Amino acid sequence: MLIIRPDGRIAPAFRLDDDIGRLERLLVDLKAARDGHRAGPAELDGAPLIDGWRVAMRDTPCLVGRVTDHPNPDVGRGRLGLSVTSDLWIIDQERAAARTLSRWYRLGAELQRERGDVL
Repeated sequence: MLIIRPDGRIAPAFRLDDDIGRLERLLVDLKAARDGHRAGPAELDGAPLIDGWRVAMRDTPCLVGRVTDHPNPDVGRGRLGLSVTSDLWIIDQERAAARTLSRWYRLGAELQRERGDVL
């Protein structure tokens, strides 16, 4: 969330340039998906693996699962070793790929679906 102070400046805790860069990269991937491009080695080589995953809902769809090979070493240290991704924008189960706001993920084994799951 962007916080603009009464003086018109952006609150210092907000990293607007980082978020704009992330959104621009996501936009490139969304346009590519719209145009028929599916994730391949160029996108997935070196992408974190999320295993035991499922689509979950916060205010927006996301993935929950055990993440490995993530660039942030603190990821996966949450309760039960599970992580929650940023907003989920693309999921291609045939290619075992998912695109969140932040990055591509390789999909490992899906957690067994339960009644009421999103997908």
